[in-house]
Amino acid sequence: MQFCQGETLFENGQVGVKDYGDKENVDFAAKFGIKDKNDLPALRLFVQGEDEPFAFDKHMPWNEENLKKFIRDHSNIYLGLPGCLEAFDKIAEKFMESKEKKTVYKAAEEEANKLKNEREKDLAKTYLKYMDKVLNSSSAFVTLEIKRLEKILSGGKISQKKKEEISRRLNVLKSFSPTNAKTEL
Repeated sequence: MQFCQGETLFENGQVGVKDYGDKENVDFAAKFGIKDKNDLPALRLFVQGEDEPFAFDKHMPWNEENLKKFIRDHSNIYLGLPGCLEAFDKIAEKFMESKEKKTVYKAAEEEANKLKNEREKDLAKTYLKYMDKVLNSSSAFVTLEIKRLEKILSGGKISQKKKEEISRRLNVLKSFSPTNAKTEL
């Protein structure tokens, strides 16, 4: 299977490893640190220009969000989460890293004003709102707000529509999270 994300080609493949009979692909798996069935399931991300593949932490939940984050963190492929805009995810990251947050905020406002699509304008407002909160409080706002929203979601006493809205806000907030920086899992 392959699909394009912008101009970036992404291919995925599956290699079956038998631990009985002919033991197909056992040597291949061992080459990438997969010694026995206790190491399965396993995911390796091969990035052009890198000598070694990146290994997905098998203790992390195997869900769409974590897999997308893993790919984003270790490659130049943008896989947006629901409610996110690629340009504003990059601005959010730059904002959190910058010592000149007000300058980045003003640039984000200008970028938001250029948007024509109403949905994108609404999404950009969410980014600007969170930037404003960080400017008027501290970077700790992001961590605290993520915890607060996750608690609301885990409570389960909200409508499906509200859950989706909070999930989108949470996805945007994660663009501001210091853990969003490219680090190996």
